[in-house]
Amino acid sequence: MTRTASLVPSLAGAVALAMAAGAAWLWRRQVLSVPPPQLPRESAAQAQTRYPLPGEDLEPPRLSREALMTVIEANPFSAQRRAKPSAGGAAGGGPDQGQVAAPPQFVYKGQVQLGTRRRAILEEVTSKKTHFLEVGQSVAGFKLLDILDDRVLLSEPQTSQEVVVFLSSKQRP
Repeated sequence: MTRTASLVPSLAGAVALAMAAGAAWLWRRQVLSVPPPQLPRESAAQAQTRYPLPGEDLEPPRLSREALMTVIEANPFSAQRRAKPSAGGAAGGGPDQGQVAAPPQFVYKGQVQLGTRRRAILEEVTSKKTHFLEVGQSVAGFKLLDILDDRVLLSEPQTSQEVVVFLSSKQRP
């Protein structure tokens, strides 16, 4: 009786494996019997009539010499490339000449405390650059003197003038 009892699980396992193998064989046969999809074939002439190319006699637009020189001189990796005057502004002699560039304006976005280090989050309004500064660091010619909860204190070294920048959500009118 013990011999018959031990054969039943083995026989059941063998039947389950045979059924799984049969199911895998049927699945494989079904997958391989489906033909691959046929793509429509068209000749090169038909494709050229459906999707015409632009004429070869078209010329690219010509740039003026000033515009061409501006493009050549503008180094894409230089930080000063945005500061170059446009071709029309430099030669025009308009009211822009003689004006001094406005000092950078800042918005105080908040502060971050990293352990014992405290940093202020300042954004330059003109360039939209965000700076994370500690007391004593400089940005755009201004030195950060103090970080408070609702404002930061900056100093301009050239004029020794102090500038207070309030938190952007608590901006004063």
